[in-house]
Amino acid sequence: MKQKKKLVAGLICGNEEPRIERCVKSLQQICDEIVVVRAIGALKPDRTLEIAKDLGCYVEEYLNSPLVAEWEHLDNFGEARNKAFAIAYELAGEEGWVMWADCDDVIDPEMVAPTLKALEECPSEQDWILTDYVIPEQGKRAPRERFFRYKTAWWHRPVHENAQPTKDVQVYMRRDLEIIHQPPLGHRNSSERNRRILMHQDRMTSHFKFYLHYENFIAGNKELAAKYGAEALALNDLDGVNRYEVLLNCANITSGETSRNLARKARIIEPNRREAYGLEASILLDEKKYEEANKLIDKMLEVPTPKFPQWTHRKEWYSWKGRQLKAWCLRLLGQNLEANRLEELTLNGTCKTKISLVHATRGRPIEAVQCMTLWLSRAKHPERIEHIFAVDYDDEKAEVLKRFRSVTQKINGFSVGAWNLGAEKTSGNIIIQLSDDWECPPQWDEIIESRLDISKPQVLRISDGYRKDELLCMAILTRKYYEQHGLFNPRFRNVYSDTDFTFRAAKNGAIVDARDISIVHHHPFFEERPLDATYQRGNDPAEYARAKAIFDELHPK
Repeated sequence: MKQKKKLVAGLICGNEEPRIERCVKSLQQICDEIVVVRAIGALKPDRTLEIAKDLGCYVEEYLNSPLVAEWEHLDNFGEARNKAFAIAYELAGEEGWVMWADCDDVIDPEMVAPTLKALEECPSEQDWILTDYVIPEQGKRAPRERFFRYKTAWWHRPVHENAQPTKDVQVYMRRDLEIIHQPPLGHRNSSERNRRILMHQDRMTSHFKFYLHYENFIAGNKELAAKYGAEALALNDLDGVNRYEVLLNCANITSGETSRNLARKARIIEPNRREAYGLEASILLDEKKYEEANKLIDKMLEVPTPKFPQWTHRKEWYSWKGRQLKAWCLRLLGQNLEANRLEELTLNGTCKTKISLVHATRGRPIEAVQCMTLWLSRAKHPERIEHIFAVDYDDEKAEVLKRFRSVTQKINGFSVGAWNLGAEKTSGNIIIQLSDDWECPPQWDEIIESRLDISKPQVLRISDGYRKDELLCMAILTRKYYEQHGLFNPRFRNVYSDTDFTFRAAKNGAIVDARDISIVHHHPFFEERPLDATYQRGNDPAEYARAKAIFDELHPK
């Protein structure tokens, strides 16, 4: 009988006490042994290694160079991974396999059997196995070298490390397999740490210039991102993939003709990718050059999905976002019916559950678009999301939202009137009340769908990250409930509408408690942020008194 080859995982970790158990237990589905090397510099350690050891892992410590011993983070990711791999190789033996993972990575149980089968069936002449790395929060899915035969790979570079072969290797492509990166909502930003490590390096090559640009771009440091982006672009040895990414990023942080020229340069150097087409067309829409944008979008839609996508591949441009941009352009060209039809084709292209976001907004077009973008980007299935803006007829700033699907209330109905009007136009199996200041977790759509039975009239009670009471702070309801009971009582304008909704849902026995789900409400009542005109309009003291009188009438004690 053929003996199974041993598989050993080599991990590096920080203080990962809340996550290490999930990661280890997930990897134990396929691994015979797991090595966990803690790399935290001078930071005070938590119980990560104790937990890992109790779970059967081999544990070790990586120490920083004495030159930076005081740093409260590691100084070299590549060297830390090499320490984990050195131990893992010895445990796996010459006939075994070694793999890498991060502490936020998990393996879907459905991937276990095919992954183990791939390891056994890998041809003897192939030394590495490449699988997909899925990052739902960023909407990315890219191929990564994942499994390695005995001592065929070591790690290179202190930040954004990658595996380098120790000999000529052949790669076994298995993109049907995947590992998922699932960091917690609100996880710490690593950009500052990465920039510090990069700045410590003495070699200012194209790699370091690129990642100094990239880390500053992620952190929102536009001036430094532009500076290092320009320096990276000036280097002849900057590879095409990174050059394309720098051009797109710099186009996003500049404006006007400069922005468009950068996007155009990206499109010219890589005409077989859609991202630059989409960005340039979006800039043209902002400049009100609708016909020119429409022609560019049509060219973009002819570009097929790359057979082997790069790590910077943005898959949404090859599916729902590409069609969505076309619909936006059609609206600006006055072709509303055709735009609606195109969006409905996308929604109706699936028989799965669809979710409608009814997004009331006033006076905050930038925040509104940012909120919409966040919710669509964090959805696991954005093609199943119907987003509808609900605006007031007298909101002068709403003009910039006319490219998006929207409804306009003709009377002064405040947010309740907007939400109710938007709900009338929905088609989803689940309806969600949305405003500009709500932050969803990654894969929020799948989380919500898993808690509701769409065949029943149900309302979901979630946490807003702050309140501890029973209030339904966000209306999340099935279409069955909406058809029987509607959304908000139109006698309210804003305040007390959620309290009334809560009382009615409780009376109807429809509430499904899911307060372990946190959708964070970034409201000035909870956080230090300005109480702008929209907040003040909705929280007027006189309106509180009027609404309370209506509530007391409807729900006497």
